[in-house]
Amino acid sequence: MEKKILAVILFLALGAVLAYAFLFSSQGAGEAGPEPTPTQAEQALAATPTEQAPTPTSTPEQEVIVMYHNGRGPMCIAALDYFNEKNYSVEQHLTDDPGFYEELAGVKQEYASSEGVSDKFGYYPMIFVGGRAFSGFNEEIGQSITEILESG
Repeated sequence: MEKKILAVILFLALGAVLAYAFLFSSQGAGEAGPEPTPTQAEQALAATPTEQAPTPTSTPEQEVIVMYHNGRGPMCIAALDYFNEKNYSVEQHLTDDPGFYEELAGVKQEYASSEGVSDKFGYYPMIFVGGRAFSGFNEEIGQSITEILESG
């Protein structure tokens, strides 16, 4: 009986050692292949704290894009990817930031309507740049924002 208990204990110990070796061997010199690369939007979200002014990624005289969004929706991700590709500075405000909705309501009051996918601020992201407001995002909106930034 003692031999069976000892065999079970050794079996479990060996299993634990093998599991440990398997889990942590992939953290060595790349034996398990490359780590997945985060999307540009994920990098932008991670690199830009919402409580502080973002570090500009472009020329100092470029106007900053102010973007209110949820960080998950397809148009939000597409906008972040586009801005990152263009190396534009983006001041981000996320829906789970304290005071997000009150702050956004105050900003929206400065504009009669929005341009883009919705003229009534119906979609995220809500983007403010060059005295204009955009709701939603697509390639046409991206081009409009590029024109605003390149003409200023």
